[in-house]
Amino acid sequence: MSDELSLNCLIWGDEVHRSFNVKLSRTEIVDALKDAIKEKKKPYFDNVPADHLEIFRTSQRVASWPLDDEKGLIQALANDSHGRLSGRGALSAIFNRPLVPHGIHILVKPPSTFTAPQATISINCLVVGDTRNHIFTVDLAGTQKVSHLKDAIKEKKKPYFDNVPADHLEIFRTSFPNDGELEDKLRNLNFNEPLRPTSLLGNIFTDLPVENVHIAVRPVDDSKLSTSTIERHRTLP
Repeated sequence: MSDELSLNCLIWGDEVHRSFNVKLSRTEIVDALKDAIKEKKKPYFDNVPADHLEIFRTSQRVASWPLDDEKGLIQALANDSHGRLSGRGALSAIFNRPLVPHGIHILVKPPSTFTAPQATISINCLVVGDTRNHIFTVDLAGTQKVSHLKDAIKEKKKPYFDNVPADHLEIFRTSFPNDGELEDKLRNLNFNEPLRPTSLLGNIFTDLPVENVHIAVRPVDDSKLSTSTIERHRTLP
């Protein structure tokens, strides 16, 4: 057998397609596997000490389950008995027979106090009427709403919107490349359909080309911005 182990791992309760692979020497112990899993899944377990992870060797049935029966695999994962591994256990003794390459070999169970980090969305924004050198980015969780995006924009653009309540900002979905045509495209944008405050960001921003402008922002009433504030912003580098 090879000196290197290739272990397919799955976080307890996760969907099967989220399995991941860890490779390490079979001379290592289970504690080293915990370290490797924590590193592989960065930043998912950043707030969990590696020795707080529980590691289970899956049942023989799960470890050799065919790839084309995901539904059956899910049931087997839930119903079978899986063996909890001691941190000092030698991997060479645990995996002393060849592994089925496509099987799920390891289940990872975080502590009961663990809260999975929320996926972050990076949204490139531009205030309507601004030039593209004023594009800015806001990072939020996909579970947050458009109203949270308005709050984040108001905070990010201080003092530009100091005289505008966050709920008086209108947000428009776009996906324009950051090129010489951007400002013309924004001027011709349909401003009849602003995003609703209660809409989930994760449902709106399912595809975000990293260099595109994703939203256009404007106050409901431009008169709420003082002339001095606007001019000060326009002269920023």
